[in-house]
Amino acid sequence: MNFNVVNSIILAGVVQGLIFCGIVFSSPKYRNRTTTFLVLMILCFSMSNLQYYLDDTNVVSREVFTRFIYVPWAALVAPFLLQFGLSFLNEKPLSKKVRWMYLPFALSFAWICADRISDFFNVREKFFDDAYLYYAVIDEVVPILMNMVVDIVLLAKIIKFEKQHSDFDVNKVVIGLKWLKAILIFLWLLAILWMYLLVLFFLEDESAISLFYPFWIGLAILIYWLGHIGIYKYGIREERKKLRSFAMETSHSITTTPRNDHASAFKELVSGQKLFLDQNLSLDSVSEKLGLSKSHLSRIINSELKTSFPDYLNQLRVDEAKSYLANPDFSNYTLIAIGLEAGFSSKSSFNNAFRKITGETPSEFRKNL
Repeated sequence: MNFNVVNSIILAGVVQGLIFCGIVFSSPKYRNRTTTFLVLMILCFSMSNLQYYLDDTNVVSREVFTRFIYVPWAALVAPFLLQFGLSFLNEKPLSKKVRWMYLPFALSFAWICADRISDFFNVREKFFDDAYLYYAVIDEVVPILMNMVVDIVLLAKIIKFEKQHSDFDVNKVVIGLKWLKAILIFLWLLAILWMYLLVLFFLEDESAISLFYPFWIGLAILIYWLGHIGIYKYGIREERKKLRSFAMETSHSITTTPRNDHASAFKELVSGQKLFLDQNLSLDSVSEKLGLSKSHLSRIINSELKTSFPDYLNQLRVDEAKSYLANPDFSNYTLIAIGLEAGFSSKSSFNNAFRKITGETPSEFRKNL
């Protein structure tokens, strides 16, 4: 048997991937279309890595592995990835349109079954040997090309999505997608490496064997990264949607009406229309909406409201966060979701502003309720 540090890392990735799938599948909180495709994709990655581990460590013989264990899990990654990406972007499901993407898996699996049956009954036909190259193309090359195409399609969809949602809409919750773009680029690079290794393998280049280790370690990293970040981001988005719904049902009452009409318009825009929930809100954007110069609006805020623009925003955002923290319906919500939904750009900025205004951190405030 061939046990070493590298295949131990691969096994660790497989184990955590399978545990992750079991936990998410068994949790009612994550039982929906988006997470289902995410879990199925991670399951395919994990099973593919497990097969490589069994083959590499010689836990089972090559004959046993080929005849009884191998399943073309990799061929299912592309359709599951596409469905997950589109679902996460809130696009319409494409179940019917992507059925053809399951064809390589179906053909490869049918070939394997027919080959095993022929071996079992000792009626193996010369056809299987002659047509092996075609099977190899379907089993290995086609899934790689599908993954590369899906990566590009999803990256294009993300760029389009970001352009469409570049302006703040108080009725919609939009989270950053840099993490998903980074994962897709990483997966695309892995696909390039995969294709390169296949070329070396078919050319019977012995250097391909040593290069398979970085590839499978990359997959192990991807399993952890995609699984945990994907479910984490999804959870934050869903919590923010419920917080936003609550926020839209409540209103910030403007207790005092400034004598200055511009100051009144400013308070109505930022507080009344809840623009303070926009993490990217700036004095420039507000002054543009009000048709005032930046310097003039800043003087109005200082003289009429007796505060600065950043301090005014932080006060509104902290008050909003306090209403979430005090609501028992949100007692199990993450602080990062509450902070982001209140208008802060990060957990650290949320903590700093909250402590400055209340004298305690958000977690301390929640604990002392």
